[in-house]
Formats: sequence, structure tokens, C-alpha cells
Amino acid sequence: MFVVWAGLGVAMADTLYDPVFAAVTRDFPDSFRTRITLITLVAGFASTVSSP
Repeated sequence: MFVVWAGLGVAMADTLYDPVFAAVTRDFPDSFRTRITLITLVAGFASTVSSP
């Protein structure tokens, strides 16, 4: 059960917006606003295209 919870934690950290935004802000301090905007735009289009 603990292995499953650890796997879920890793999967959530890889796919949720907050960890991605934190990593982009840390890795690209000069252009993070542009990159965050691009990530949000692409994710929004992906949600529209693959809507159930």
C-alpha cells in the first residue's frame, strides 16, 4: 500500500500545475512568465481536444 501511495505522489508531482510551475520558475528565472503562459495554453487546448 505504501508503494502505491508513493507512486501516486510521484505521478501527481509530475502532472499537476503547481510543481511544474515551481520547476519552470526555478530553472528559467529570466523567462518563466512566458513559459508558464505557454504551458497553460497548451494544457488548455489539450483539455479541449480530449474532452470526454
